[in-house]
Amino acid sequence: MKLIQWTVFVDMLGFGEINKKIKDQESANKFINFMKSNEELFTRPQTNLRESYEQHGRSGGFNVYDYYDFDFTFISDSFVISFSPKEVPEIRENLFYQHSANCLFIISMRLSTFIVNCQKEYGIFLRGGISDKFSKISASFAVGEGVIDAYRVESVVAKYPRIALSESIVENRKLMERLNFIADQMYSGFRIIKQDVDSVYYLDYLGHQGTFIDQNNDMGRRNIIDQDLAQLQVSFKNYYFMYKTHRDEIVKCIESVVERIEKSSDPKVLQKLHNVLDKYRWLTKYHNHSLETLNKFENLLIDETILEISSSTPA
Repeated sequence: MKLIQWTVFVDMLGFGEINKKIKDQESANKFINFMKSNEELFTRPQTNLRESYEQHGRSGGFNVYDYYDFDFTFISDSFVISFSPKEVPEIRENLFYQHSANCLFIISMRLSTFIVNCQKEYGIFLRGGISDKFSKISASFAVGEGVIDAYRVESVVAKYPRIALSESIVENRKLMERLNFIADQMYSGFRIIKQDVDSVYYLDYLGHQGTFIDQNNDMGRRNIIDQDLAQLQVSFKNYYFMYKTHRDEIVKCIESVVERIEKSSDPKVLQKLHNVLDKYRWLTKYHNHSLETLNKFENLLIDETILEISSSTPA
């Protein structure tokens, strides 16, 4: 038997601007090496889930690479990740969904880190889709209905800079129950997959990062206990810098778009710019909500009045 297949399609927003700045071998190698280092996020062994089981008195653990093969490829300014299930001996239904959910949880955690890395190092925001349909990657080729479905979710469902789940994943009640079970065991109920106000389920990458410094969360408490005072100070400083970089990049992009809107009179250009501004409006609300939930770094909240357009500018 095989577990559930997972296919991820991610579009790197602002990739064109990054390429414009790559004008020599050194800058090209720097970016390529950066992307290769992030690829390792999805290929290195995972121990957190096994440790979590042991801490809660459960045996067996979970090694995703006992059940899945991993493939990764770039397509222009996008990349595709495929977690293909291996043929394994028959297991009980509850373990089928548990192990499939374990893999999805691991994918979500590593995507969370990848998003933060891209944003911190290059100011790139990501939009993507996750599908439970078949895909196969061979060298630079990605094929299968999962690729098309994940692309559809990225381009139509996600809409904003977020990683969204396909409808068929969300409608799989047994799978979602297992996903929430993992969250309860590892993060005191923190849901790395959240339902947005438009009913879309998406990856809460800022919330996930915040769990590591949240003393109200099992993961945060373990992380804090394991560090001495000096390590904690460095840790909090690093997370402060992460949220600050996230805020500064959003503010910079908003100010650029607003300026272009106020200078333009072309209806078609204005429509496109307002669509772009909507994406940063979502990011602003997401950023602020994440900090308010974490109840830390309140000085890094974004003043939403920067989204306002001069009344003389046509909407």
